Amino acid sequence: MRTKTGNKEQRILNAAVAIFARDGYHHSRISDIAEQAGISVGSVYLYFENKESILNRLFSDLWARFAEQLEFQYRRQELSAVEKLEVMIDLIFNGFVHHADLAVVFVNEQNFLLEHGRPDFVKHYEAYLRMGTQIVREGIKQGVFRPDVDLLVLRHFTFGGIRHLIHLWAHDPKRFPLLQMRAGIKELVKNSIRAAR
Repeated sequence: MRTKTGNKEQRILNAAVAIFARDGYHHSRISDIAEQAGISVGSVYLYFENKESILNRLFSDLWARFAEQLEFQYRRQELSAVEKLEVMIDLIFNGFVHHADLAVVFVNEQNFLLEHGRPDFVKHYEAYLRMGTQIVREGIKQGVFRPDVDLLVLRHFTFGGIRHLIHLWAHDPKRFPLLQMRAGIKELVKNSIRAAR
């Protein structure tokens, strides 16, 4: 398989998002992705080994972007741990606000990739979560978060909640406005770990 980049590769990725969102990853075919992208099936294989490599690339790019953006914000000394936690949540919501199809793929397929994905995706995802843990530890050290916060429970509560809210929004954006839900989950998370005054 040759390594190629460029517009055609992005068309394949965009087409894959649409097809995976419409049909589900397991029911999608490379030929459907090729047709959606307006290219031949053979052209898809010049860029990607199979549909799993396409899915892995989508998630790897997504979490690499999230991790890079969070790392930039995490290093900003003028931000408090509370502000960094808000940024962490905002990054995920902002990543999907104009991409409902990507949100559907994220909700439906991320667990599959966590179990079967390649290390590059998992590496970026874990880096994001590690920074989140560091933010909470920083808040504990600053005295703004409770010292008895169970980091594992917080992680699953926060990301499970975000995932479910994104799922609701992607399927019914009028009933579940993303920006309002984002504000709600930020308040819930902050209030659940805020230190007593």
